[in-house]
Amino acid sequence: MADAAPVDDLVVEDLHVRYGKVAAVNGVSLKVRRGAVVAVLGANGAGKSSTLNAIAGNLRASISGRVTLLGGAVAGLRAHAIVQKGMALVPEGREIIAPLTVEENLLLAGYGGRAGSEEPRLLADVYDMFPILSERRHTPGGMLSGGEQQMLAFGRIIMVNPQVVLMDEPSMGLSPRMVDFIMRSIRKISQRGLTILLVEQNANAALQIADYVYVLDRGRVVQEGAAADLRSDTGIAETFLGLKSHAPA
Repeated sequence: MADAAPVDDLVVEDLHVRYGKVAAVNGVSLKVRRGAVVAVLGANGAGKSSTLNAIAGNLRASISGRVTLLGGAVAGLRAHAIVQKGMALVPEGREIIAPLTVEENLLLAGYGGRAGSEEPRLLADVYDMFPILSERRHTPGGMLSGGEQQMLAFGRIIMVNPQVVLMDEPSMGLSPRMVDFIMRSIRKISQRGLTILLVEQNANAALQIADYVYVLDRGRVVQEGAAADLRSDTGIAETFLGLKSHAPA
């Protein structure tokens, strides 16, 4: 019996984003296979975050193109409606509600998502994945370190109970050691059966955990392929990702 064909949970076709007369995204198309971690990489100003936020319905700009989530069209829907259809965003900067405790942040995310009767199990899962959050469940979110806040941002997404997760620059501002932990955490989230589209400026870190990669430059896809292939492509790494080859001269 032949294996079932791969299923694309998220398909973006010919996405354009304009801020007034400025074109930030010019015809981006991409696919995210079910259960995969797909990274969108590129230098500052390449259009990565504009692409992600347009997909999430979280952008005030002129947007055109087609976005298909779990087989249904979602282009033009507001962010809260897209969440109910199974896709949620971990935003750049984490956007923790500082006065609320860790647990209040988590429960609020569950209330606004699709947790329903699964909320107690999802909360236990968050604390199992990030024990430090359990220890600090009564601590205001604003008192956490940057790395702990990123764990809380991931925990909130688990509480929303989506099938597709968008992540915008999760390593921003973190120490190298914490970046490694956060990247491993993304893989753990993927292993829960979630599909992940990751925008990340730390190309080296993202290439270690991604299955597939799209490279953006000036709002266009200039290269795509398996992460393992792009890691070994020194031309792409140096030209578009700022990664220097360590091969002997």
